Formats: sequence, structure tokens, C-alpha cells
Amino acid sequence: MKPLRIIPSMIERFEKAGLWADTPTEVERLDAHAELRPLQEALVDSRRRLTWAEVRQWTDRVALGLIGLGFARDSIVLAQLPNLAETWLLRFALKKAGIIGLTIPMRFGFRELEHLLKETGAAGLVLAPEYVDAAYWGNLKKIRRGLPLLTHVLTVGRDGPQGTIPLPPMALDPIENRYPADTLKTRMFRLLEVDSLTSTSGSTGLPKAVEYVALPYAMQQAYIDQWKLTPDDVVGALIPLYGGASAVCGRVAPWLGCKVAMLEKYAAEDALRLIQQERVTVANGVPTQIVRMLNHPDFSRFDLSSLRYFVYSAAFCPPEVARKAEETMGCRVLSFYGATEVACLTMTSPQDPPAMRYNSIGQARPGVQIRLVDAAGADVPAGTVGEITGRGACSPSGYFRDPAATRTAWGGELDGWFRTGDLGWVDGQGYYYIAGRKKDMINRGGQNIVPVEIESLICSHPAVAQAAVVPMPDPELGERVCAYVLLRPACRLELAEIVSFLKKTGLAVYKLPERLEIVSEFPEAGGQKIAKQELVRDITRKLAQEAGL
Repeated sequence: MKPLRIIPSMIERFEKAGLWADTPTEVERLDAHAELRPLQEALVDSRRRLTWAEVRQWTDRVALGLIGLGFARDSIVLAQLPNLAETWLLRFALKKAGIIGLTIPMRFGFRELEHLLKETGAAGLVLAPEYVDAAYWGNLKKIRRGLPLLTHVLTVGRDGPQGTIPLPPMALDPIENRYPADTLKTRMFRLLEVDSLTSTSGSTGLPKAVEYVALPYAMQQAYIDQWKLTPDDVVGALIPLYGGASAVCGRVAPWLGCKVAMLEKYAAEDALRLIQQERVTVANGVPTQIVRMLNHPDFSRFDLSSLRYFVYSAAFCPPEVARKAEETMGCRVLSFYGATEVACLTMTSPQDPPAMRYNSIGQARPGVQIRLVDAAGADVPAGTVGEITGRGACSPSGYFRDPAATRTAWGGELDGWFRTGDLGWVDGQGYYYIAGRKKDMINRGGQNIVPVEIESLICSHPAVAQAAVVPMPDPELGERVCAYVLLRPACRLELAEIVSFLKKTGLAVYKLPERLEIVSEFPEAGGQKIAKQELVRDITRKLAQEAGL
């Protein structure tokens, strides 16, 4: 399939800059590992361990099996799967078969599932029977009546309802003996073709599908070079594979040839055990997972000496959390920043000073351009807060089959600048800093308040493990500041105490929280970041109840 945004001016610019050239595809790299190190372990989960040779065999056979079922080239297959080995494998099997895959979160309900199946015109859906219940299958049967293009429902287990097609028998069947040797070479995706889709989080409405392209650019090399990764590294997939935050385990590791250790469902103790048992050197996760591991009562009994890096994305990590993680885990906490629509824009490095690793989102990665702009789209001076916009040689190709929405998001033109909705600033050394989301800004009586500033300070309090600051409605000022806080074990905190603490930091009086809510856990958007809209709804409901409304 021809990508929406890859137009001649873009190709010319990146080729002239030496950024785009003839590179292998991800599938070609995967098969090369099977030739070079066939017996080396490539992938493990709680149920199975596969070598690179076995990875190649599984992906080849399932790709041929899907072709045998009649899936046309460029047809769409959705997968709603947890972090199983098959989730990782399926991505490459689909690319070998020339089928465009879209993995979506397990948390998506039938509203989101039906929307994406219709939006993409999906011909297939892949599920894990042990992770869904009878009600799920009943609901799926209902929505299929309005999905005439959905011809096959497949499973990664053998216990699906009648009419579903299990993938395990395909992987065991020597089907390659019944097909010409060049079948997959003629079907697999080539450079500058849409080879997969990724969905947005859906946190602000129904999710959109974003085109990802087999680019003539080794986007993984920036991570490999900056972080000095080698094929001997073991990457722990603590985060679900459906989003860009999982790039290290989903894209970098298979490109380089590192072993990937999958964690099916996140729990702090299971994550700590995975790092210890598999000797994980690079953990790929999100800040919330760091907090939960550090707060686990048995944290100290786990051997984390193998861990070199904890690499996160998708959400801001308070500096105090990053500092404590480095001190107690004995690793470097690194980040990369971007968006589903534009991939990675910036990243930190192990060589960066601690202050830069903890406070900034790093410097622009190779092949990326970044502008900070005001509301009118004009560039702002260094040190001034503006909206982060970006473009680059690794960027995806826009919203699937939606050129109008694509043009809008990229500043009115296909070869434009993507507006992230994040506010930030850059210092004189080229390090970028997040100042919050435009939509998260609190307006208290006409004064704008950036929540991330307050959150960072609250998290430096010794009793606080994690914090989120949100607006609460107020009839006089419009909005006031409300702080939601997750405490460290055996700690207590009152509003007066946190206000006194924040005053000592020099925080302006109008930014001080006027209400404190203690929580046992935070609602999450996609398992990656705090769902602040749910907190806003929560405090709005509480205020209404207290007012007798």
C-alpha cells in the first residue's frame, strides 16, 4: 500500500540529506539473525523459549498459513493480545505475508474495537482465548453482523469457540514444503510501503489508526549507538507491544538481535522477578512501573545487578523518581519522547549529566527536526515555552485513509510539521524540557498553571511516590488546583503539610494545591500514563456530591 504522506518533496529532502538509503527491512534483519545465530535464544515468555531459527520457522509458517486462508496482500488484521510471545511473533509473520497488522490494547472495549475494525476494513482479528471471557465472544458475535469484511477470527490458543482458527497448528505444519520457495519474498513488504498500523491511545475520543512505513532509514540505529546496545543485551518487555513506548522491545531488539523477555501482565513483583531470572539488561517500561517496583515491600530481595538501563516513554517521570531508581536499581534511567503520529523526536543518553537525564527529555535524535511555536505557529526564542512540533526521517505517514485529518495535524500540508500538543522549551545546549500538555493547563482566574511543575515538586516530598495535578471546577475562579497523590508505604500526608512543603520550594501561591486526594492507585490510559481526565471527572463528581447536586 502506498503511504499517504510519503510524497516526492519528502523523498528528495531525506535522500539529499543522506538520511534515506537502501536499508534492509525489519523482516530481512530478523531472518538474518536466524542465519547468523540460529541457536541463540531470541524470545521468551512464561510458557516458551524460542531461538532465532525457531522464530524464523514460526513466522514463515504462520505467514504461509495466512496466505493459504486467502488474506490478500495489503489486507488488514487486528490483534487484541497481551504480551505473549505470539504477539511479538505475529507482527513479523504479518509483514512476511504482506498483511498490514494493527495491535490494539487489551483495555479497549467493544466501542473502540468495532470502530477500528470498521475504520480499517479489517479482514481478520486475532485473540487469546484464555484472556477473554464468554461475554466477549457474545459481544463479538453481535458486532460481526455489521462487519462484512471481517472474514476470519484467529486465536493464539486452541480453545477458541467454534469457527475460530488457531495459529499453533499453523506453526507446527511444514507448510513451506507445499509452496514455491520464493512465495514470501514476493509477498513481504518492501521499502516505502505501509507495513503496519498503530492506534492512538483513544484518551481524547475514539482511537485513530496511524500508518507506519517500511522506511529506507535505520531508525533503530540511533538507540543502538547512543545507548551502546549489543546483541548480548536482554530486553525486558514490561510494557504492552501495541504502542510507540514499546519501541525498544518491539523494534530495536529484533533489529539488533537481542533476546526479548516478555511480561504478559504487569505486576511489580513479576517485573522484578523477570529482571532477575532472565538477567535483563534493558527494561522497557513506563514511569508508573518504576514507582511500583521501588515501592514493592520485597524490592531489596531481588537481584537487579544485570540491569544497565530502565528506558521509558509515554509519560513524564518526576526527577526524584528517576534519581531514586538509579540509586537503588544501580542502572541509568533513560527516556525517549515522541508521539504515535511522529515516532521518537528526542532521547537522553547514558553520557548525559544526571540533571539532564532527570529533568529533560534529551536532545533531538538524528534525522529529526523540532520547532517550538506559539499559538500562531511562529517560532519562539530559546528558553521560551512553545508547542513542540516535529518532523523527521523516521516519521509515520499519517492517519490511515484520512488525508484531511492528516493535513490538519501536520500544519496544513502533508510534508509539514506535526503539532504534538505538548508544551516545552529548549536550553542553550539543545536539551528539551516538557512544560505540560496544552489541554492539561489549569486556568485559575485567568492565570495559567502548568501541572507538571507542581507534580515534580510534590514528588520530591519524602512521603510521595507519585502525583497528578488536575483542575477542579470552581464557580468563582473557573478552576482551582487539585493534587492526587499516591503515598509511599506506611506514610501519611495532609493538605496543610504539602502546602507548607511547596511554599518552601518557592512555588507561587496561586499554584498551590487547594485540595488533596490520596489514592491507592492511579487510573491509567493505555497502561502507560495517568488518565487525568478520569481524575477530573472524579473530583468534579465529588464536588457535586458535596454541594448536594
